[in-house]
Amino acid sequence: MEEMAERIEQAMRLAQASQHVLLATVDETGTPRLTPVEECTPAGEGRIAIKAWVDVPPIPCRSGPSRITVLVCNADGHGYQLIGQVVRSQEAAVLDGLAEIEQQVHFPQVERFLLMQVDSVEDFHFPTTQPATRRA
Repeated sequence: MEEMAERIEQAMRLAQASQHVLLATVDETGTPRLTPVEECTPAGEGRIAIKAWVDVPPIPCRSGPSRITVLVCNADGHGYQLIGQVVRSQEAAVLDGLAEIEQQVHFPQVERFLLMQVDSVEDFHFPTTQPATRRA
């Protein structure tokens, strides 16, 4: 348990220093959604607090609470994937008055505070690709 708490702390330190934090959810049709996270902080007892603008609240899965993933990585693509479930979801703000803009570009409409119980923390790395060498 202490190891999990330490890994959550490491991930949250990286989240504070990084601009690369994403929330992955699934909507009611089973379609996956990725959302940039505004704020992500430790909340004690294996939990993290998340603040993000989302299209829909996380949907409970058939076996229980909403399952979500938070991906945190640095500019080099190294980081963590935190997998868990939503313990609480609270609406913080509603975007209104963008009907004209919304016709051209879709914006998430609700800012939510989510409390996530972290079940596992996995290392994450975007593989680096080398540019193809051209042969003459």
